[in-house]
Amino acid sequence: MSTVGGDDLLTHIETKLDPKLGQLLRRYIIPAINNLGDNVGASPNGFVSPPPPPQGVTINKIGPENLQFTVQHTSPIPKGIHYFTEMVSTTANTQPSFVGARVEHHGTSRSPISTAFCPTKDSSGNTHNYYFRSYAQMPGGQRSGYSPVVGPITMSGTTEADHTPSTGSGTAAADGSQPGQGFGNNLLRPAPAAKRTV
Repeated sequence: MSTVGGDDLLTHIETKLDPKLGQLLRRYIIPAINNLGDNVGASPNGFVSPPPPPQGVTINKIGPENLQFTVQHTSPIPKGIHYFTEMVSTTANTQPSFVGARVEHHGTSRSPISTAFCPTKDSSGNTHNYYFRSYAQMPGGQRSGYSPVVGPITMSGTTEADHTPSTGSGTAAADGSQPGQGFGNNLLRPAPAAKRTV
């Protein structure tokens, strides 16, 4: 729950300066600010606390190269929570770092209706091993911890295709090098600096 704070100063206004102004602030202005923060998932003072992490991700294959996923999240959560799921593929049979992961922001839904296209092999004929993880985030806070990673998932189709490079999400770097940031860890990502000429 968000709160403006400053009760000691408010008491000073009510008792020493202007009781009516103090009542206006205490009864109307401050509750309105706090209520707005609660409804939009933000805090008037810094960041809201990260939500608990999702308990898991269930992958359901619906075709040779398409799948759906469902996020399990049964913890108490506030209104306005958002979910992100990251997918990364590797031809090695080891869990990857998720650098370069493709990110799907599926809003408040834990069961998005979109299906992910997952080619069975890369352009060299090597089998893709897919890994997934999800996390939750409030618009005015940092992300939760990650769900347990699911994978490797392999598909059974015949398509050979490489994934295009990821550009990340939110205010994370635009080259996919900063996975797991959701809306971003910073309020602003500056424009890239112009390249220096020698």
